[in-house]
Amino acid sequence: MLLLGTQKELVTPADVKTTFYNFPRRYPSMRLGGLVFSVKEIGLNRYRSASVCISRSFATLTRKEAVTRSYHGVSLTEKGKDVVRNYTEKNVNFPAR
Repeated sequence: MLLLGTQKELVTPADVKTTFYNFPRRYPSMRLGGLVFSVKEIGLNRYRSASVCISRSFATLTRKEAVTRSYHGVSLTEKGKDVVRNYTEKNVNFPAR
């Protein structure tokens, strides 16, 4: 999730669902950075499970001061950028998403 923050200033839960969970996009949302997903197509349990995991991940990263949280998503802090930089330097073959 932190790697998404290097590509975008604000990472939304919809960004994570599309990138890491491969949820198919249905159509753009009227909300900032929002996408509307078909829960019926994805499956209610899988959708809820992903939503809970993303929420907990955002909370953990906020607690560790790697991101700052806003209503729409999270943004990397300097500490978070350092974590990503150190990780990618140590893992040269790390595939970028």
